[in-house]
Amino acid sequence: MDSDPPFHETYKTLFANSIDDEESRTKISQNNDRLVIVEERELPLIDLSRLGLDKLENEGCTKEIARAAHEWGFFQVINHGISKDILEKMRDEQVKVFKQPFHNKCREDKFLNFSAGSYRWGTPTATSLRQLSWSEAFHIPTTDISTSGAFNCNYTLTLSSSMEQFAIKVASLAQKLAEILEEKLGHKSNFFQEKCLPSTCHLRLNRYPPCPIPLEIFGLMPHTDSDFLTILHQDQVGGLQLVKDGKWIAVKPNHEALIINIGDLFQAWSNDSYKSVQHCVVTNPTKERFSAAYFLCPSYETVIESGSEPSVYRKFSFREYRQKVQEDVQNFGYKVGLPSLGQSPDISEPEPEPKVRKLKGSPQLNRWYRARAVRLGHKLERSSHWTGVLEVTILGKPIYMVSDGTGWTAEHSVNAALGQFEHCLVDRGCPVNTHLFSGIDVVERLMEIKKQATKEGAIFDYTLADPSMAEAAKQACKLWGTPSTDILGPITEAIAAHLGVSPSVLRREAPGRN
Repeated sequence: MDSDPPFHETYKTLFANSIDDEESRTKISQNNDRLVIVEERELPLIDLSRLGLDKLENEGCTKEIARAAHEWGFFQVINHGISKDILEKMRDEQVKVFKQPFHNKCREDKFLNFSAGSYRWGTPTATSLRQLSWSEAFHIPTTDISTSGAFNCNYTLTLSSSMEQFAIKVASLAQKLAEILEEKLGHKSNFFQEKCLPSTCHLRLNRYPPCPIPLEIFGLMPHTDSDFLTILHQDQVGGLQLVKDGKWIAVKPNHEALIINIGDLFQAWSNDSYKSVQHCVVTNPTKERFSAAYFLCPSYETVIESGSEPSVYRKFSFREYRQKVQEDVQNFGYKVGLPSLGQSPDISEPEPEPKVRKLKGSPQLNRWYRARAVRLGHKLERSSHWTGVLEVTILGKPIYMVSDGTGWTAEHSVNAALGQFEHCLVDRGCPVNTHLFSGIDVVERLMEIKKQATKEGAIFDYTLADPSMAEAAKQACKLWGTPSTDILGPITEAIAAHLGVSPSVLRREAPGRN
């Protein structure tokens, strides 16, 4: 259709670099079933009509909202005050605008009187299909909505009217929910009314076209929202997924409900009481999906700080955070986000001064000590007359070992490999320094560690069961020229091909796997 963005033409290099022959593509599709076959669950459902009942019901409702924000970072609300008529009109107008020819949508400033750059599609920074978002969207500041009907034609007038009705209602709902969440933290102020104004918030109208290879491409890449909270109205096609208790789940659509999710700013402002969790949209091979989202954002000058001690994050402005996110995407292809603003010492801090310790034993045992010590990153200092006393200084070439499980596999694989270099480690005094990072199950943390590995000139060895995490590590290392080894991936693929079944993708410390 001439309304669809030219994904194939624009990203033809990415398609060319993917698996070309049908047999190999079939094998990958079989092995990637785990990416789309995830448990479907309903989000916590909260009836907001209880807020207007007696004190006991009101208190129970606000507690449920705060609990869902803390335990899930996502919940859904019914009896939210936005009529079915407003929601249906919004969707009808949304379908109409996306059915317009592609070249018209690209001229949004002339075609719809939106700000230039409001229409967005694909992922310009993508270096692989797994980094490509198969979607198109209008990103509209709420101040643009009233002017979008200025052309005085029936089409833009009805679109503007529908968006304006929708925006007014969801803005009011967003303020109400934000104030409830603020009160449950023990605060009472006009912060959200003063900082989150129509001039700082925006709507995003989304369309996810049918995708020919849904197992390889996201509709929207895994991410967290860089706002206080988001209100989403979606159709019944489904596709929204989020991380709960360390695993991806699919959200079951509810046609009566709106979905609410906590953003990064609320997580920082609440000092981690409320959670901004990773979510994504998976593609559908035959159906298009529509959604409309409202983002509660402050002005760029607004300073985000929790007011609690000890504070998890240092204070920062929204402008600073937006700039940091843009830098992350440019440098890594991913958003790192809040982890880079933590107060606690992180891996980028200077190493302490080298320590020296003494080991005693027989000559044979001392040789074993020397080999083991050097494999652990210790430089051996020997006097001209051997006395059986070994001085060990912690120095050496860095080896980073990263795992989404316990790290046992990565550590033992690297140590077994280092055992093959005992002649170099001991006899020639070639020191190494190994760093183990276990339980790394989010991309932001993975990118932090990869960045530090590159800075130190380390080799980056990893065991990541989640294929999207493994792909993220592979692409980031490739982009920055960091030497790396995927320890788990090739073995898993070989066994899957040998057995003719797909792996379960249980994390290595998960129940049922020893």
